[in-house]
Amino acid sequence: MLTGIMINRRTLVKGLVSSPFLALFKTGTSWANIPSVRLEAKAAAGGEQTEIAVHVSHKGNSMFHYVDRVTLFADGAEIKKWEYSWLSLPPAENFTVSHKLTLDRETTFSALANCTVHGENPDRGDTKVAPGS
Repeated sequence: MLTGIMINRRTLVKGLVSSPFLALFKTGTSWANIPSVRLEAKAAAGGEQTEIAVHVSHKGNSMFHYVDRVTLFADGAEIKKWEYSWLSLPPAENFTVSHKLTLDRETTFSALANCTVHGENPDRGDTKVAPGS
């Protein structure tokens, strides 16, 4: 008996365990979404390195709901992957990662960002870049 009210032990334990657990999901903003990506290529002269920037947007990052990886592809092949965890979250809801490489031909770049709750972005942000462009 607690303060004159009869409480079933199972109900008490369930309430004590679930309340703090549910509160953890309410951290951060209450809006969430599938991540989106936008690619940007910094022009480089032939033979010089081209920098490909991947701009990622994802609302609602928390320790249970966040972007866990960003992958950059060149002509469909993975060339770079950035990984995050609940201990090492992305720096912000909007962040940028970049990679430098030398191009010898026109290349189509695309990127994938994955949310631990909502999955991958449907639009890969395909961008064509030619050497010296």
